Amino acid sequence: MTTANNGNITYSTMKTVTKELSREEISTRAYYIWEREGKPTGRAQENWAKALAELSAEQRAFAPKRKAVVATAAAAIKRKVTRAIAPKAKKK
Repeated sequence: MTTANNGNITYSTMKTVTKELSREEISTRAYYIWEREGKPTGRAQENWAKALAELSAEQRAFAPKRKAVVATAAAAIKRKVTRAIAPKAKKK
């Protein structure tokens, strides 16, 4: 998660960890962490890393639920399409 650039954490290296998180999401969470911790100075990179860790953990926690919702929606769409096509196919 760090670069060869003095060991600094950068957005580009973090983006490879998870492509679903945007720079804006991470930045916003880092800002909230900064506020939550009393607005200390000189901890921007630490807050960025904490933000990424928190957001990544949230993604992992919700991933199974998201997959189930997508699978259910896909099955419902398939049923609707099949029903819509089936009568037309019988008429031919």
